[in-house]
Amino acid sequence: MQPLLRTPRLFLLSITFLILLVAGIPAVLALPTGGIQIWTTPGAYVNAIATDGSGTYSGQTDAQGSYTFQSLPANTNYEVDLSADGYQDFVTYVYVTPNIIGEINQNLQPDTSGWITVNIHPSGGTACVDDGQQCQTSYPVDTHATMVLQFRNLQVDKYHTVTVYTDGYQPVSRNVYVTADKTGSLDITLVPLVPTPAPAGQLTVHSTPAGAAVYLDNTNMGVSPIVLTNIPEGSHTVRFQMNGFQELATRVTVVAGENVDVPGTLSPAQPATTRKAGLSGSIAIIAIGIFGSVFLHKRKI
Repeated sequence: MQPLLRTPRLFLLSITFLILLVAGIPAVLALPTGGIQIWTTPGAYVNAIATDGSGTYSGQTDAQGSYTFQSLPANTNYEVDLSADGYQDFVTYVYVTPNIIGEINQNLQPDTSGWITVNIHPSGGTACVDDGQQCQTSYPVDTHATMVLQFRNLQVDKYHTVTVYTDGYQPVSRNVYVTADKTGSLDITLVPLVPTPAPAGQLTVHSTPAGAAVYLDNTNMGVSPIVLTNIPEGSHTVRFQMNGFQELATRVTVVAGENVDVPGTLSPAQPATTRKAGLSGSIAIIAIGIFGSVFLHKRKI
């Protein structure tokens, strides 16, 4: 029995099947496509962008204001953006159907809006126009550079408020007038924030007798009477020291913006003779003990 492929009839049938199969694969695998025809006024040089979420297609109209997006994947919705210098941007949505060319016929409206150029030094931070209608942010802060921003699509013949916020600097708010020729400019130099001082109060310290050394939290502040200013709010220890008098310490609470009176009455120190008398008594007791030991030793002998 001959192999199948050697049978002339079967061989021809096999070749025919393979040819039909190969020829049919592109038709089976090809995705359906469609297109979008664009007509615009003004005519030439209108930028067109079509986006379907998975791809972006761009082009530009010819002198007659025409452009066609061809072979777009069908059965999906496209966002189409039209833009031209001196005209307002236009955005619309078109659903592309297989083998059909959709149409957009649009008259672009003249752009009567203006813009503001803002130069900010140092660069960095956030700048906004008209209470946040437009904002731009740039970081980090660079003290050696100037940040140049442009805010567009602003109404002309009108004041607009530009506000700048940058960490470590005072916020700035300025008004700028956008003229009929659509431009406005503003130069801003930021001023560093001044650290807010900690809440503090005052102590008026005096002693009886006067002239005692005054210590605040173990730091010598001078001699009484003395007024101590800019003392941080909270609890502190005041000590008085003076030769011939016992040391005196007291706790005080400082209240921000208020004065606290701190009096100190010193007591005389104990006389030095008291200590000597005690020492003499100890020596006498030791001497009696030694004499008694010697006496008892002689009696035993």
